[in-house]
Amino acid sequence: EIDSQYAFGAVSAGLQAAMDTGELERQPVEPLAHLVVGSLMQAGMVVARAEDQKASSAAMGHALHRMLDGLRPPADRGRAAGSRRRVPR
Repeated sequence: EIDSQYAFGAVSAGLQAAMDTGELERQPVEPLAHLVVGSLMQAGMVVARAEDQKASSAAMGHALHRMLDGLRPPADRGRAAGSRRRVPR
């Protein structure tokens, strides 16, 4: 439980920072952070139980990147993180 509390705080802060810089579309942070933490924890469990952990880790990483890419502004979906030209506000 302590792990999830720290993970929630770190993920919340990261999501908020990404929204503040325009990397992610603005939306309520708390419910999104719960969903992301849950996804990360479940992915970890799947990898830990997999026969081929290397392949499972790669598959989970790819799926998580695709999921998070869907949170970007529509014009930026599919671009690598940090590759977006930032416009001063």
